[in-house]
This record gives sequence, structure tokens and C-alpha cells, in this order.
Amino acid sequence: VTRRLSLAGLAGRASDSDRMSAATSACVPTSSGLIGHLSRASRSIPRISARSPVRGTRAGLCLKCSLDAQEFSDGTWVAPPAKDSFQKFIRIAAGGLEVYPAGTPLLREPAVPIKIERIKDADVQEVIENMVELLRGPNVPGSSPKGVGLSAPQIGVPSQIIVLEDIESEIEKLESGEAEKMERRPFACKVIINPTVTPIGSERRVFFEGCLSVPGYRGLVERALEVEVTGWDAAAKPVKFRARGWEARILQHEYDHLQGVLYVDRMYTRSFRRVDKLSEPLPPPCAEFGITPKPGPVSSAKGFNKGASKPSPPSFGASGGAEAAAEGGKPKGKGKRRR
Repeated sequence: VTRRLSLAGLAGRASDSDRMSAATSACVPTSSGLIGHLSRASRSIPRISARSPVRGTRAGLCLKCSLDAQEFSDGTWVAPPAKDSFQKFIRIAAGGLEVYPAGTPLLREPAVPIKIERIKDADVQEVIENMVELLRGPNVPGSSPKGVGLSAPQIGVPSQIIVLEDIESEIEKLESGEAEKMERRPFACKVIINPTVTPIGSERRVFFEGCLSVPGYRGLVERALEVEVTGWDAAAKPVKFRARGWEARILQHEYDHLQGVLYVDRMYTRSFRRVDKLSEPLPPPCAEFGITPKPGPVSSAKGFNKGASKPSPPSFGASGGAEAAAEGGKPKGKGKRRR
């Protein structure tokens, strides 16, 4: 029996734009026997349905009580048994595994939490597998992963799921000393559902970031050096762990996606550049836009970006306007800065 899946993930209610999109779309069977949503752009992406009106965790427990009562996971993903490779090929050829670019309305909308009792359902697991598959890129010798992190909204699913992975072979490509400066270390693939990301301490770092939804460009972004993460893993086990350095940056970046925030909202705007221009000098101080700091630790000297506009996602704390580099002070310009 075929049925149309809701575009609103597990919220139980879709927005007007989602309902209109669903009404004008076609329905096609996926490899799992469920119905996928085929958009006007001919993308076949599995959707997460809302079958139960019950919200919250099992037995009505709040997240904190559930976490206190169970052992914690760090979100490490355990791959399921291999599926039919032919069906996988058909899904890829149909264009189902594609990252939505900046400008897509869904990327600017808050993602919807997933009901804990729904995590193990087949449609949720299929979305997770597709996200991991897309993040890792083609499984051929010599190929590289597409990225180090991905959120469900980036593949058209408005649910709170993030995946991340950083592998040794990619870190080895960095210039000597860069990995140590970035505190970048390899870690296994992690899947975190309904995450909260909370900065730990006051240390912050500025580094260039990129995004699969903004391909070919980078910008300097200030992030907390260490964070604590809570949520649920792909096996519906509670997650709680701390991350530092590059892993912490990835977590903050992907958590932003779930709030409808892109890294370009937080970056030092004058640092924005194509990837082939990363080695070019940073721009000089500007009376209107302040100082663009060098990558690395943030100094105590306050720069113009300290008052930058920022969203306030729950449990994330201050998003942190950037501070100036060691050689800079407050800018001489007057008036409110434009982003």
C-alpha cells in the first residue's frame, strides 16, 4: 500500500508552503517500499512521516530525566547490513542524493524535533543512511568525502538530524602544523538526533569554514573551542559527550543548520572568498566593517564584530560576535555596522 509522506518530518503539521509543495508533487516508490517525494527538480528524497500524535520521550519522560537514567553514547554510527547495490545505484542515478544550495527556503527554517519512539523506524533510518552516504561521497579508490558534516535540511528533510565524520587521510592533506593549530583529529562517523550544543568555557577560535550548500567559497567564522552535546543516536540511545577543536566547530556549524542559520550569517564578511583565494592576504581594517582577524585564537581586544546581529537558538548560548585580532583595537568608524 502506497501513501504520501508528510514533508514536515515528525512535527505532525506542515507549513503552508510545505503543503502546497506536497500537493503539486508526484509520488514514486523508493527501494524501501515507502513513498518518496519527487520535487519539481526531479529529486527523489525519502521523507519522515508523522504517524503518532504522542510527543516527547517514552513514558512521558523529559530529555534530562531520560539522560540521567541511562548510559550515554557519543553518537558513533554503526552501519546496517549492506543493501542491494542495484537499488542503491538506482537511487543515486535518480538524483535523490543531492545537497540543497543556499537560497532554498527550507535551509532558512528551523528543523523539527523527531519523536524518540520514531528513531528506529525504517523511514528515519533511511534518511540517516542517505546522509552518511552523501557525506562520504562515491566509494571508489582515490575519492574524497564531500564534507565533514551534513544536516537533514540540506537534503530536503526538515528534521533535527546531523551526521559528521573526519578521517585521517583528509587530515594528512593539510600543510605541516595546520592540523595541530586547528586541533583537528580524526573521529568515527556520528549521528545525532535532536541535538543541543552548548559552549564550554570562554575560549574561542577563528578559522575559515565552508559548506556543502555554499560550494566553492570560504569565510572566517568565530566558534567556541569546546562544546557539550546532548541528544539521541541512531539506535535511540541518549547522547552526551564533549568535543573540542575542529570536531566542536563541525558540531556548531551543523547545529546552526537546524536553526535555519548558515555560516555566512556568522562570518567576518570581508573574509569571504573562493577556495582558490584562501592563500591571499586578509583585507585591511575598515571603518565600517571593522577588523578581519587572522585564523587562530581570539585575543582579548574587542573588535567591531562584537555587536553583530545573531540568532538565539535554544540551549546554544551566545553565538558570539567575533573579536579583533591581536594587532587590532576598536574601529574608528561611527554608526551601526551593516552585515
